[in-house]
Amino acid sequence: MQAVCTCGHVHTAQFPAEVRPTEVNHFMDMAHRTDRGIDPLVRGTLVSFGFVFAHPFMDGNGRLSRFLFHKVVCGHGQLPNGLVLPVSVAMKRHEAHQTANRLPSA
Repeated sequence: MQAVCTCGHVHTAQFPAEVRPTEVNHFMDMAHRTDRGIDPLVRGTLVSFGFVFAHPFMDGNGRLSRFLFHKVVCGHGQLPNGLVLPVSVAMKRHEAHQTANRLPSA
């Protein structure tokens, strides 16, 4: 996972390779839980973010994280009839907004 801090530097952070299987299993357990202790939107967000942060695969981590988000939210009846939230669209809009805010004004 890469993040750009306010200083403009790119920082990369992820679980060490030997820890990833354990962490991914924790996120999968959270995705499959059916208790009502955590709001499904919060649980789905935690599972999605955690999966991307663990980054267990060379490709497809983002797509799988969005699937996991929808699995959690739909599994708790928060999205009727398998409705899909356009998470990628919202992410692209956020990226465009962030880029526009970084551009020097004319």
